[in-house]
Amino acid sequence: MFIELIPVLNLPFRNTGLAIPTDSPKENPTAWDEFYAGHFKELGFPDPFQPFAPGTTLVKLSDISDSNLFKLIIDNTRFLNDYPLYEGDSLLGGYVLRIDGINKYFPEDDCVLSLIISWEHLLKRDDFFMGASQCYPPEVSFGDDDIKLDFTNAIDCGDDFAPAERILKFTRKDLAPALEAAKSELVIFSKRLQRINFEKKLNIKTINRMLIWGYMINSEYIPVIERLDILSEKLETIRKHVGAKMISGADAHHFENIPVDREEVELFEKHYQVTLPEIFREFLLRIGTGAGPNDGVPCLQDMAKYYDELSSASDGKRMSEDFYLSNKDANDLVWKKIRNQTESYYAHLKKMGGFLPIQKEGDAHYNYIVLNGSQTGKIWSLNMDGFQTLPIGVMKEFSFFDWYNNWLDECLLHLKTEI
Repeated sequence: MFIELIPVLNLPFRNTGLAIPTDSPKENPTAWDEFYAGHFKELGFPDPFQPFAPGTTLVKLSDISDSNLFKLIIDNTRFLNDYPLYEGDSLLGGYVLRIDGINKYFPEDDCVLSLIISWEHLLKRDDFFMGASQCYPPEVSFGDDDIKLDFTNAIDCGDDFAPAERILKFTRKDLAPALEAAKSELVIFSKRLQRINFEKKLNIKTINRMLIWGYMINSEYIPVIERLDILSEKLETIRKHVGAKMISGADAHHFENIPVDREEVELFEKHYQVTLPEIFREFLLRIGTGAGPNDGVPCLQDMAKYYDELSSASDGKRMSEDFYLSNKDANDLVWKKIRNQTESYYAHLKKMGGFLPIQKEGDAHYNYIVLNGSQTGKIWSLNMDGFQTLPIGVMKEFSFFDWYNNWLDECLLHLKTEI
């Protein structure tokens, strides 16, 4: 079995006054191809598009001319100068699943390129999010290496390009190289956006992240320094807004951060015999403690104090030990497969180390970053009352960047409602 994941854009459709074909795209794709050719010319695209499949508005990233891509950039960033908090619109698109040369699955109309993360989740035996409307969501099941997407009970939204086959089966082994190839195409597309931004003197900051990732930034694809730039830019935008002081927690940190001295970080790591996750370490050095979710990110001394509180309340946790819980443990707990404190989850928990509390809420609730094991860099929460611990977002894996960035987005959303 040969699998391809083909990145495509879904071109804009707006009323241009042209007569729409009476037959459906599936019934008469030629008529729709002719209609779309005239439609996009009316919209001002200088070059004709090559449709990915007859009767669709989908085009391969590599088939889009620079002139047409320039217009797409302008159309999707046209309000940047008018609204300071407007972050642009990510380009609509997604990924066509092709198996042995036959197109099996097309992205929904409202999908975006950032949904590459859904295919990542599928590879990791996680959920599969297809789009905001999820017109035809499949039931997903996994074998040892097999993946099955079952559309038998999917809602029929009248989409001409809904999956024709009700059950799609393939293996994780076959999906993995297809996913890597799609990610490589995203990198090439990202560089094209940056080049056009430079050549046309558009001066759009982080254009590739804006148009590809939008609000669903996948930090795994972004270098650490660029991730910190994202956080810094959002913090600066919030600081300058007159409504920032009204956001919950602002009276504690005033949206100010104080970078930590490198020597202090190194002494902390040496004392506890740990290496802080790169993104968190660089955050402390470049942005610093202070502004953050709830009452903010405390200083290293307070983090150490919280750690000592947890260590004294348990059976001698050590930061340098492996953290061996997984998202499956959290899923089992949430869905009641683990029912009481005599089971292994709780027995291990009181002896487990490998994490650093980076925030305390109230008397018994901590948020912490995992330092060792498969969950390194992920944010979990701990309620000391019952020694219950779950990843932030419960069944999702949230990195430090995700956790902090989501908080900033919530703050920006609050400010937008105040405009």
